[in-house]
Amino acid sequence: MSKIASFGRFLDQPILVAKFDKRVPLALAAAGTVFGVKETLKTSEGERKKFALKTAIIMSATIFSAIKAPKIADLLIKRAGINQNKTSEATSKFKSVLLQNKEIVDEILENSDKIDNETIKLLEKSKQGKILSLTEVCELRNTLSKENFNKLIPEPESVTSKDIFKEIGWLSIFGAVPVIGGIIGGIGADYLTEKNWQKGIDNKIKEGIYQYLANIFMCNVGAGAALFTLEKFGIKSKAARCIVMVTGIILTGVIGGSYIANFIGNKIINPLLS
Repeated sequence: MSKIASFGRFLDQPILVAKFDKRVPLALAAAGTVFGVKETLKTSEGERKKFALKTAIIMSATIFSAIKAPKIADLLIKRAGINQNKTSEATSKFKSVLLQNKEIVDEILENSDKIDNETIKLLEKSKQGKILSLTEVCELRNTLSKENFNKLIPEPESVTSKDIFKEIGWLSIFGAVPVIGGIIGGIGADYLTEKNWQKGIDNKIKEGIYQYLANIFMCNVGAGAALFTLEKFGIKSKAARCIVMVTGIILTGVIGGSYIANFIGNKIINPLLS
């Protein structure tokens, strides 16, 4: 099997996904710090202290809310499976994935008679919680049975338009939480650094709503509508699904989203905040 065909499965490695999930908070914090320092250095020396404080408050509020967004969305729509333990959810999930991966490798090795030494080495590497390279994933896909390979790296779920429309509520809350966090952070930053801090509240709310509608909500709707169209015409090709979903997101989210967000802003949001 070619590397191109195996690339999606490389990205779908449970260990890779779990490690990424575990490191997201640190990565967001690091990226926010780098961005804040970079932007602060661009300002004049007399304004740097105030600008740095405002940036730190806004970035902290946005990053914190982004990290908590999945749990808040789960809570608001009462989705099952919320982790109530005090232990870090990402750490707990990572340990669970490692244990499950070990059990799967042991099962494959125990129930398979004809496995060459190179394949055994790759399975042992995966068992130790190490991420397999694209070449190694390709090799396993060629040497293991389809059933065993799918146990190690499960096939992606076939998402339908119905699934996406079901999830739009969750995804919309998920996307809204960081936006709200950024707005609150911006207002708080102005409160601590500006005398007439109230003057900027309306504009911050307007900008937040615009960004949410244009870049988050309408993208979700576009993906769902694109899949719905494919299903109506009976098209099941994975390549077609990918292309049409991306097209739907671009047309409805990136291009149409701006128009719709502007229309809602001008007709509804601006009059309410004027």
